[in-house]
Amino acid sequence: GGGGEGGWPRNFTNYYLGVSYYHQNDYKNAKKILKKTKNFEPAKKLLTFIESGTKNSTNSEKTNMPNISSFIKTKSGLKYIITKSTKGEKLENDKKVLVNYKIYLTNGKVVIDSFNGKADALNLTAGKNITIQGIEEALLLLKEGERATLFIPSELAYGQRGVGDIIPPNSDLYAEIEIVKIIK
Repeated sequence: GGGGEGGWPRNFTNYYLGVSYYHQNDYKNAKKILKKTKNFEPAKKLLTFIESGTKNSTNSEKTNMPNISSFIKTKSGLKYIITKSTKGEKLENDKKVLVNYKIYLTNGKVVIDSFNGKADALNLTAGKNITIQGIEEALLLLKEGERATLFIPSELAYGQRGVGDIIPPNSDLYAEIEIVKIIK
C-alpha cells in the first residue's frame, strides 16, 4: 500500500526486464519478473499476452542506427533530432501525455518498442521523472504529434546500474519517441 508514484522506477525496470526476456523468447523469466510487477498496467497486459501463448516475436531485433552528426545537443548532453514536426500544442510540465517509444542500445539491439504494438504506449505526466531523464527532457521539446530520435548518454539513462542483463552499466541509449496525444 501507499508509495504513490515512488514505485514507478522499480516497476519500470522490472517491466523492461520482462519485455526484454519476452523479445528473447525466454517466456519463463519474462513471466517470473512480470508477476512481481502485477499492479503495473503495461506489465499486466504483457503478462496476459504471454500467458495466452502468443509467440510472434523474432529472436532478437536489431534496428538501423541513426546518424547523430546532425543531432542538436542540449546542455545536459542529450542529443536529439525532430523527425516529424507538427503545429500541435507544445507539451508542458504537469500535462498528461501518451507517448510511443522505442529504446535501443548503441549496437542496435532493441530493448523495448511500443511502435510495433509489443509494448504499451506510455501514459505519463510530463516533468514527474517517471521515465529516464533523457526521455523526460526530450518530451518537453516536442509538440503533440511530433516524433524525435534521441541519443541519451548513460548518465541521463540508467547510468552505472544498467538494467539486469539487458542494459549493461554505463550504456548510452538511442530512443525514438512520439507524442501521440496530450490528454486534456
